[in-house]
Amino acid sequence: MLHDTPTLSIHQGKHADVSATGAWLVDLLTDTTLLATINETSAQLKDQSDIHWDLIGITALDHIGAHILWQAWGKQFPAQLRILPAHQALFARLEEVSKISVPSSHKSALFTLKNLGTLTFAFALHVLGLVELLGRLVLDLGRLIRHPRLGPWKEISANVYRTGFQALGITALVGLLIGVVLSYLSAQQLRTYGGDSFIVNLLGVAIVRELGPMLAAILIAGRSGSAITAPALYSRMASPTLVASVTTQGIPMAATSSTEVGRPSLRLGWAN
Repeated sequence: MLHDTPTLSIHQGKHADVSATGAWLVDLLTDTTLLATINETSAQLKDQSDIHWDLIGITALDHIGAHILWQAWGKQFPAQLRILPAHQALFARLEEVSKISVPSSHKSALFTLKNLGTLTFAFALHVLGLVELLGRLVLDLGRLIRHPRLGPWKEISANVYRTGFQALGITALVGLLIGVVLSYLSAQQLRTYGGDSFIVNLLGVAIVRELGPMLAAILIAGRSGSAITAPALYSRMASPTLVASVTTQGIPMAATSSTEVGRPSLRLGWAN
């Protein structure tokens, strides 16, 4: 069912007679041109006092249409108003809402000074953390230069082996599968134009130069990153859920005695 277009007209005489007709619904009032026309007509009534409003011609009214008329009235009922009883409840609700006082937040100078102090303190903590990090780095480098045999060379080589060498198999498998899919789909399309001979060059550029580094980075971050993170998390919290996740990755666990806390703990190790 198509509703009538909402209109607002003014008839000048001894007093201004304003009549609203049509369906004042939100789906019709979304028209920017129509809404601008209604606002221009409402603006002409600001300097007039004796205004008679006639809303009998409104066929349908919702909260949006009522709000537009309520704004034109200056958020109060006009002295002369003709309205259908069915529409009276909407304006009564708007009158109740207009009487509710909204508390305004006043930011004092003390509040601004407090925020400035908080930001300054947070910045100082960041600077202090950066200085501490650089200091520890310099001390560790100096210790490594003086005693190179005490460096964590075994741990570094083990991490390189686990994150790099052991991830080559899954990386090669994924690259092979993607190459097969691309070659199959490309062959079907290039056969139409007689470009079958370009499949090798296409796969060489796509896999080796573009997809290869990206796939390797994603696989290493997913597989090796989780394998490195699990022991670190387990050293802080030995929960059953974490034990299950470590076991799922195939990492063997052996019970050892903790000399620091004086109670049994679990040690993670890599299967050879």
